Amino acid sequence: AWKGWLRQLYAQGLCHIDGERHGAWAVTEAGWEVLRGARPVTLRPAEAARPKRRERGSAARPPMDLSEADAALFEALRAERRRIAEEAGARWSPARVAWAAPPRRGAA
Repeated sequence: AWKGWLRQLYAQGLCHIDGERHGAWAVTEAGWEVLRGARPVTLRPAEAARPKRRERGSAARPPMDLSEADAALFEALRAERRRIAEEAGARWSPARVAWAAPPRRGAA
C-alpha cells in the first residue's frame, strides 16, 4: 500500500529522488506545504494486495517437453526429496529442506 502512495506523492511533485544524496527520497517545497497543512493532498485508496495463487506443487512440475522416462525420473526424485525431508521432520518445502545443505545430508 505504501508504495502506491509514495508513487502518487512523487507524481504530484510532493517528493523527489535526490541524485546528490545517492537516490534518497526528499520532500519538495510543495510537499512541505502539505506537511504544514497549507495545501491539501488527495490520494487514491490503496488497492489490497492480492496474494498470488499458485497451485500446490506447480513449481515442481516437469516441463511439458520431457520424455515419459524423464518425467518418471523427475517424479521419482521428487518423491525421494519428500521422503528425506519428512525423515528430517520438515513441515514445509521438502525440496529446499532436503537439499539445502548437501554435505550435512550426505548428498553430494
